[in-house]
Formats: sequence, structure tokens, C-alpha cells
Amino acid sequence: LCYIGPCGMVQIAFVYRNWEALRRGAGPSGASDARVSVVDCDHGHAQGCLEPTQRCCRRRLLGSFDLLGMSPLLRQMQQVMRYFFVGEKPPRMLYMTDGGVKDCTSIVQLLWRRRKRILLVLAAADAGDDLSVLKAAFKVAEDLKLATFFDRQNPTAHLDILLERFKADTAATHLHVGISYCWDDPGTHGDLFIVKNRLPSNMARSIPVRPLITTNEVMQKSMDDSEASDASEELHERWGEMTVDQLGPFGCCDCCHTNGLNCGPKFPHGTFTGYLYLSPMWCSSLMRLGYAISRDAIAKVTGPSTSA
Repeated sequence: LCYIGPCGMVQIAFVYRNWEALRRGAGPSGASDARVSVVDCDHGHAQGCLEPTQRCCRRRLLGSFDLLGMSPLLRQMQQVMRYFFVGEKPPRMLYMTDGGVKDCTSIVQLLWRRRKRILLVLAAADAGDDLSVLKAAFKVAEDLKLATFFDRQNPTAHLDILLERFKADTAATHLHVGISYCWDDPGTHGDLFIVKNRLPSNMARSIPVRPLITTNEVMQKSMDDSEASDASEELHERWGEMTVDQLGPFGCCDCCHTNGLNCGPKFPHGTFTGYLYLSPMWCSSLMRLGYAISRDAIAKVTGPSTSA
């Protein structure tokens, strides 16, 4: 038993009324003719409804259940039973996701198109370099029989060996995985270059906090000596000897990093707050890190040959 509520009781009353009309073979108003007038017709035909009464009543009967589809209880039941709607017209409420339920990387769409070179920026919450999101994407592609994956330098080795080697090599800036479209096109291969959000060990202690990125820097316009000197002095006065790997994630502004609130898991992974907000220095440091560690991968994916 479940509680339906006043709205549900009113809707059930309408359903019962229409069901009785359908059972008697009459229109919703009780008429027994084979057609209904435009007043009682939901379709609004100028010359009256051209459909037989039974078919028109059936449409009205099914429409009476539409409001019940908004019930939170019924929606939960549909999710539990994996209800899949099929019809010409969409229901009142649709559930939409970003695709992350199966593939957070979006490489499956590129594999459908048989791309030969793919550059993936992997920014999942994975401080331990377990690559679970990447492995899930590989499994989806293999289950769909789109492609298989292998080590370019040792094709006969298991792919997990390559992933474990990348995890152990904390100085590596990217991962190179081979793609084989063997299901539909044997002999056709591709290359997947993965740049992961992590701070290489050889950079961790050597990158001081740098000024926020400016438009001039992005446009590769250099400052004159006096401006560079002033910016360096101001930066040192505010940040001291702090390096980027000492930045904490909980601050919403830069003053939090230097006034006792620089706590939590450090840069570049941080914690759940990275999905909500970033301090200007954290955001700027992420941009600089991405620019630094993606150079080799971009050079290979845009080079004349990616077989090495």
C-alpha cells in the first residue's frame, strides 16, 4: 500500500470516469454516437473529431495517467525497475546525465569515429593514479566491440603492466596507449595520448608560486624589466617561499592560503571543493601545470608519426 495524496485521488477519479465511458462504448460526456463533438474532443478538430469514440477515449484515458508520472514515488520505482520509455511524445519529465555513468572520458565517441590520434586530458579525482576511470572507459569500448588497447612498445604484454608502470613512474608527464580497431577493421591502429592531472615528482619541490596568469602572458607579450621586478617583489612579499605543492584546496580566495586556512589535501588534486570553487592562485597554477606537462604529448599527437 502507498499514500497517493489528494492530487492522486482526483486524477484517479478522472481515470475511473474515462474508463467507464470507454467500457460503455460512449464518449466522455456519455453520448453513445460513434463520434464526439469538438467540445468534448481533445484534438480540437474544427468539424468535430474524426476518430471513433473508442480510440479517442483511449487517448484520454492514457492521458489521465500523465499527472501520476510526476509522483516521486513512481519515479523511484521506475528507476529501480529500470523502466525505459518508448514513444512518439516525451513524458513530462526526462532524466539526463552527462555520460559519466559509463564513460567520463568521452573517448568512446571518438572510437566510434575510428580516430587515429586521440589526446585525452584526464582530470578525474585520482590522487593515487589508479586510473579507474580510464579502465572503465576501456571496458565500455571493448564491450561495444569498438576497439582494444595495448602497449605500443610491447604489444604482447598485458595492458595493466603499462598502467602500473605509469603509476610507478612519478616523473612521467603522459601515457601512450595503442588502439586496435580489430573488431571491424583488422590491421587498423591508432594512438591514445593521455595527460593526467598530477604533479610530476621532478617538479614538485622546484615550482614556486608564480603570479596569476594575465592576458599579456597568454598572448606571449613579455613585461619590461621594471614591471617584472615589481611583480617579483610583490609576489615574494605576499607568498614567501611557498611552492605550488603546498597550496591547500579549501580557500575560496588567495588570502586563505597565507592566513592560516591553507589546509587539506594539497595541489593539484585537492578535494571535493574543486568541483565547487577554486581560488585564483589554485586555478592559475592548474593552468600552468597543464601547459607544462602537456608539451610532450601534444608534440607527439601533432607530429608526423605516432608509432613510437
